[in-house]
Amino acid sequence: ANQSYAQAQHIFDRLQDALSGARMSVGWIHVLGELAEYEKALTCARRAEAMLSASDSAEDRRRLAALYGNWGIVCEQMQNFVEAVALYERRRQYFDTLPNKDMYLQLDEAITLNDIGIIQTLLGQYFEAEQAFLHALALLAPYDSEPLIWVDLTRIQMNRAALAALSATRYETVHRLFQQAQESRTRLPKEQQQRYFAILDILEAGWLLHLGRWQEVDPAKLQQLEELTLISGVALETDMARLLLGQYEVMSGKTAQALARFEQIENKPSSKSLGVVYFACLWQARVLHQVDQPLHAEAKLKQAIAL
Repeated sequence: ANQSYAQAQHIFDRLQDALSGARMSVGWIHVLGELAEYEKALTCARRAEAMLSASDSAEDRRRLAALYGNWGIVCEQMQNFVEAVALYERRRQYFDTLPNKDMYLQLDEAITLNDIGIIQTLLGQYFEAEQAFLHALALLAPYDSEPLIWVDLTRIQMNRAALAALSATRYETVHRLFQQAQESRTRLPKEQQQRYFAILDILEAGWLLHLGRWQEVDPAKLQQLEELTLISGVALETDMARLLLGQYEVMSGKTAQALARFEQIENKPSSKSLGVVYFACLWQARVLHQVDQPLHAEAKLKQAIAL
């Protein structure tokens, strides 16, 4: 795809048709971001913004909004979250200019608000993130019976529950929000539930373990989650399920099982995430300290820090 876009840009440059090149660049920026060619993506985005902003066409205003969305994704991939949320907000402002928005436009706006809420959560702007998620849910509320919105509705509800857990909201409130997301997920086909929303169970179990309420975590469900994610090919979720199982075993006094599980994650992670290996080493250090092996615990802790 990148080669095709580059060839098209070359043709537009030869024809001195900068506006057509800008229109084409909206999609190219996303491809460049996926290839981690960030500087090239940013240069392309700035050039396209200048051309599309100067156009009076309604279609170019739509393209400009899409450009801001893809540009925001690139900034998010670069972990430039402040610029990413500003770009997502510029995309959202486009929807304010549209009269009589149908379900598809309402859905697009809700997805943009969800993107904004996620970044605001990462920035610690919890109140603003909550408002973004609530606005998104309000936009989708009239279409609750439409299967088209169910995936994104579930995703927004899940992110709102995760935000509540992160911001130390009352237990009853967080529990209710996770239950709402779980109920929404049940309307989806089984394959989508497992592939896209295994993370929902992981987030809820992680929250309960963080609170020390390990008795409320079902280890059989986590075991099943590990197996299903392995089959579905979502490797990061598989490792996260294993980490949570290990944490459950630590809290329930099964230290030998926990150590073996953490060692498995460290030595043969399903994903390529260094974060997963880091936490596996960190939990091994904790368990080794508990069983009075301070030298081994210190070595494992240094290994985690070195990652």
